Amino acid sequence: MMMTKTRIKLAALPPLALLVGLVGAWAVGGSAWSVLGGFVASTCVILASWQRAFANVQNALQSDAAVALAHETTARHDAELAESLDAQKENAESGQSTGQLGAADSGQKKPKRLAFFARSFRSGAGLFVAPFRLGAYILLVVIFFALLRHNVFGVFSFLFGSFLALGALLVCLLIDSKTRD
Repeated sequence: MMMTKTRIKLAALPPLALLVGLVGAWAVGGSAWSVLGGFVASTCVILASWQRAFANVQNALQSDAAVALAHETTARHDAELAESLDAQKENAESGQSTGQLGAADSGQKKPKRLAFFARSFRSGAGLFVAPFRLGAYILLVVIFFALLRHNVFGVFSFLFGSFLALGALLVCLLIDSKTRD
């Protein structure tokens, strides 16, 4: 997809908003580091949440044929997994008869655990697991404590940076949606 002039201008809007926020924080005597930290952390959280919401919408908009194919694939994977577990169980039983008890037990627990997680992700529990969002919140906490440690944290500056990120991204979305129409 080729970037148009409008999209290039939209890509420049959040950094421009950040620059204006930093100059504004400097002008009123606030902490520019808090504005920067709030902007970066909030941008990461917003984009990670947006990515997950977009994935959920795409999953909901799947056609009936795609859903049926996904169910068939899941059933096939479950059958293959059951066969491999049965084969491992038979190998473990033959290993027990020959006296190799330790190797059979350690090989049997790991596939069952992996099968549980694979089944739960395929069944829809994966919709609630958002690693990017979790990472973004961890980044938010790390930035918060780093600012506190260096005694440059300002509550209003941090919140200003957070709302600046939200506002810049919302304006980008509104302009982009109006230019598509």
